[in-house]
Amino acid sequence: MVSPVPHRAGRDLYPDGVQTSEGAPSWLTRRLALVLSLVVLALVAWGLVAGPSTPSYEVDPSTGNGGHHDIELYREIANRVAARGNYYQVALPLQNEWNFPTSPVATVREPLEAWTVAALGATGAQILLLVLLVMAFVAMLARLEKAASNRFEWYGSILLLVLTATSFLVPGALYLHECWAMTLILLSLAVRTDRRWWPAVVFGLAAVMFRETALLYLGTMGAVALFQKRWAEVAGWATGALAWFGFYLWHIHEVALAQVSAPLTAPSWLAFGGWRFVVSSVRFSTGLVLAPYWLAAVLVPLALAGWLFARGPVAMRAGVTAAAFSLVFLVVGRDINLYWGLLFAGALIPGLAFVPRGVAVIALRLRAAPLEHAGPES
Repeated sequence: MVSPVPHRAGRDLYPDGVQTSEGAPSWLTRRLALVLSLVVLALVAWGLVAGPSTPSYEVDPSTGNGGHHDIELYREIANRVAARGNYYQVALPLQNEWNFPTSPVATVREPLEAWTVAALGATGAQILLLVLLVMAFVAMLARLEKAASNRFEWYGSILLLVLTATSFLVPGALYLHECWAMTLILLSLAVRTDRRWWPAVVFGLAAVMFRETALLYLGTMGAVALFQKRWAEVAGWATGALAWFGFYLWHIHEVALAQVSAPLTAPSWLAFGGWRFVVSSVRFSTGLVLAPYWLAAVLVPLALAGWLFARGPVAMRAGVTAAAFSLVFLVVGRDINLYWGLLFAGALIPGLAFVPRGVAVIALRLRAAPLEHAGPES
């Protein structure tokens, strides 16, 4: 038995626009409810048993990094570029001097953050970053309202989104490329509509030009558009990726020209950190850093599953984005790279607001008699 519910514009996780008589989304069979419950419980158990990733940021000046940290490096690079220095002629010698690797090419950040800070000054760049963040939050207000079924979910998702912005309170966060990328990814998710998707491509392209690992977001959005057979949008995301690829080829060329004679090579990022790295990166990059690790181990899988019970295009895209980064970070990323969680924490954490409804729906489904053979709602 099914009963109609108001259909929302765009294809979402309720593509047929119906719910079952128990109030569950029509795709959620009893079997799927059981599988989903077991997956979430397994991820919670994995996180709790594995424990946190605990990198040491204490550096021996005689053996590595000269006692400096990443934020100090990026600040100094921006300062030297502001003094009319060529980015590549500044960045690679300084990284070498401070015992930071300059090989492979990904160890040398793309220049957009340094150019922005050099052009606007630290204060001006900080204002720009905060303006972009406020724009993303304001645009997300309407999107999250459509994703929610009641005021509790809407207000909760907004508060949880604010929780992800606590990383901006860290001194020097302005110099973290991931902060810019996260803000632009959120803005891209927030401004996209079925009729006007191109601004999302523009902001997504900007995100990947600040941090190349945000390319995963472009690929995910292109894959969603392909799944929905939105061919013009697929072409838009593909064009954005090609534009970035051209930019990155130039970046590779400039790094090669400025490369030092005996470059220090970074260890492989294929560290297979597993779910502990995913949980620890989200905790490190949000207000959860103030809470015990076990709480993050419980909440991160719930947040990921929570998006399954939200409505609308932004819910689907935020959930798929968070899932894509989580899957990749199971194998990519060393303990020292926990700040990479900034790239997807903003897309993940608001999903917690939809968990109470999800738990109630799953409980109803599991208590119901198996109906997979009885009708269309299975």
